[in-house]
Amino acid sequence: MVTITSATSVEAKWDKGVPTVSAAATPSLEFIQDDATYSSCSGGRRLTESTDATDAPLSHFSVIDEAAVTMSNDLIITDTSSGLTCSFAGGCLFEITAGGLSTLLQGDSENNMITVCDSTCEYQDDLSTASKAICKVPSVSTSYSNENFKIQKESEDLNTGELFGSNADFANAFDNDLLNNSGDQSANCHIGVKFKENHVGLISQVRYFFGDIYDKSVYQNNLVFQGSDDGVTYTDLFTQGENVHEGWNYHTWETPAEYPRHRFFRFEGLKAKSCLINEIKFTGVQTIPDENPDYTCDVKFVQNKVVTPITNKVQYLGSATPLLTNI
Repeated sequence: MVTITSATSVEAKWDKGVPTVSAAATPSLEFIQDDATYSSCSGGRRLTESTDATDAPLSHFSVIDEAAVTMSNDLIITDTSSGLTCSFAGGCLFEITAGGLSTLLQGDSENNMITVCDSTCEYQDDLSTASKAICKVPSVSTSYSNENFKIQKESEDLNTGELFGSNADFANAFDNDLLNNSGDQSANCHIGVKFKENHVGLISQVRYFFGDIYDKSVYQNNLVFQGSDDGVTYTDLFTQGENVHEGWNYHTWETPAEYPRHRFFRFEGLKAKSCLINEIKFTGVQTIPDENPDYTCDVKFVQNKVVTPITNKVQYLGSATPLLTNI
């Protein structure tokens, strides 16, 4: 809440603590007027105002003298939940004692978050205070939890990974637009996806769409689908054969034992224009490749992509995970 205390000063108060900042920052102040018939004023070095009565709301923006005022509040974590155990389905509460952290998580949840196993721990504003932030831990998909509890179901459009390729327009192959392609006409090209750290894509099918094909030899024996665990050494999973055609092409692995599981998947084109693929789709799940009935997750605080590890961890237990077997 901001209160104007005099003609030259204002006072700002946060219900849940002064937000933490990674470095000293200069605050700014903006007045937004709901009714364009009112008069208003603003001080400072910079002022922008709409003069058209049809433009609502009016906005007045003031930058405070950088030399006079800065705000700083380093993140200091004094305590976190210790020994927390949970179902693989998640839902347990994790507490972090740190002044101002609640305000930060409440205000910009896209860039500031708590993660558990690199998935967002959902901030609980109604339970948090100025000194303590509380979040609800996510479900965790592992080979064990999926097989025994169906924690994550197979998706026909597994698109949770980070895209990469050998040219600037590689993302065209994943944009749900069948009319454009990757645009990569070079030989020894590639288009692929990388899944989260410590995770793999467990896939049962890959399907890929071609537009007009004028020469099948461009793809036949020259387009290879590969998997890798480190993004350096790749294993060939299949090579495009003579049955390549315009429209959707499919490759399916029939049994779970055959499903490839890698952090990196890519198409490699050995011949010029063999990476001209309009669309790529995966059927599968992103999961942690672990077969154990219990799994321990790291907890992290992420502020504008800067990661701070949190000492205490969350342990997921198969024995604590409910399974509905009959209705």
